[in-house]
Amino acid sequence: MNKISIIIPTYNYGFVLSQTLESVLEQTHQNWECIIVDDGSTDNTEEIVNKYLSKEKRFLYHKQQNSGVSAARNKGIKLASGDFLQFLDGDDLISPEKLSLQIRHFESNPDIDISYTNNFYFRDHQPETLSYDSEMNNKEWMYKLQGRGIETVKAMLHHNISVISSPLLKASILKKEVQFPDSVALLEDWIFWSRLGFANCSFHYLNHPKAYTSNRLHPTSVSKKNLVKMKEGDILIRSLFNKMIEQSGFNQQEKQLLHSLNKKYYKWNFKKLLYQIGPWNFAELKKIKKYVNTIDFGIYYIKAIYQQLKSPSNNE
Repeated sequence: MNKISIIIPTYNYGFVLSQTLESVLEQTHQNWECIIVDDGSTDNTEEIVNKYLSKEKRFLYHKQQNSGVSAARNKGIKLASGDFLQFLDGDDLISPEKLSLQIRHFESNPDIDISYTNNFYFRDHQPETLSYDSEMNNKEWMYKLQGRGIETVKAMLHHNISVISSPLLKASILKKEVQFPDSVALLEDWIFWSRLGFANCSFHYLNHPKAYTSNRLHPTSVSKKNLVKMKEGDILIRSLFNKMIEQSGFNQQEKQLLHSLNKKYYKWNFKKLLYQIGPWNFAELKKIKKYVNTIDFGIYYIKAIYQQLKSPSNNE
């Protein structure tokens, strides 16, 4: 039976970590190890973990100095001994049959490198109310990919294809030295999946009602401040994508197409960021002005003023 390494980075999630670990114990696929990488927690995380270590030998624990979630996941990859890898954040959940169904998915489709599933969001203390999107409007956003190559990469340039806990991936594909980027604070999972896409790995979406992951929403996770940071992170990632495109094995025509798409999304996201900041927040505007040339900034700034003037709140 295939062994799965479940990698859980955690930082001060002692208040919910037990629920995450219980979702691991509930898996119908039994051949797993669960590597908990404590990224310097100062709460009761270690106490919680010790209770599970004493009753279940498949749990492993590593504590390190706080280095960020990417470093914690990379450490988990180095410690893993499984044939497959499942990433799971310390405050999220996976359905009981997720891993079993994904292993069956791999067995039926030997060419697959990454199998990924439905993802839902739930508000803290309300795990029974699930939504496809973090705004709880039940709006689907994930691309349902079935393959590798240019079409897969085009989708990844548009937006992230999944949350971190949705995919199950063959451990062998990481021999290409694909890791999480230590220097990036946001959207590190998007960079990780994109690196695998550019490495010609095969992504297949598994649509099964019993295979899914659930992401917990904290009060701060949907704040305007974080949305702005996410959009700013999106813009910064575009330069990394340009490097990936140039270093890829695509032909020149395909590279030109990808560069064009990346530039299009770059400008589109900058415009959205400027709208979210607003035309009168001069301190923030000064910070983001460096992301585009002066002419484009002027055009988007005028549009942002027009957008604010025509909004309903200004017409009351």
